Amino acid sequence: DPDRFVRAHRSIVLNVARVAAFEAYAKDSRVAVLRDGTRVPVSRSGYARALAALRGGGRQPGPGGSPAGEAGH
Repeated sequence: DPDRFVRAHRSIVLNVARVAAFEAYAKDSRVAVLRDGTRVPVSRSGYARALAALRGGGRQPGPGGSPAGEAGH
């Protein structure tokens, strides 16, 4: 289901319903912090796809108005 799963990185498919937050990791990359605390690398394009899925999926913004509790980005 492309509305729930996105390619976050070359070898990682991410269920966006499990994302608690995104955090900056390096200059152009982020990690997704899942609800269970697992940290998953997310590429720049994977981040854009995940945000689009979160917005298109009708999820409510997290703290600070950012999707899925994205911290300050």
